[in-house]
Amino acid sequence: MSLRAMNVMVTRAVTSDQFRKGMINGRRADLIREYDLDPDEQAEIMAIQANTESEFYRAMDRIIISRASRRASLRADTHTHAGIDYRLDVIARYSAAHLTVSV
Repeated sequence: MSLRAMNVMVTRAVTSDQFRKGMINGRRADLIREYDLDPDEQAEIMAIQANTESEFYRAMDRIIISRASRRASLRADTHTHAGIDYRLDVIARYSAAHLTVSV
């Protein structure tokens, strides 16, 4: 599982208009090949049905949090994924600058 790759992908979607539009408008399969994702992760990301940036971000957050929770429970510890806090900060800063993005 590559939570880091998924976090990088979401951060890139927040900061790159071209990447973000591609993830929503049908270029997702090509774009996710750049990342180290296992087949299950690829399938989950490809199954996202999002018409807006907000829907895409929410769906990715659900996948990341679910996988982070599973990984934490497998390890029997209660770590949090630092990338989620970083990503939320990036989204908040981007939202403040571009009021069209809703988190």
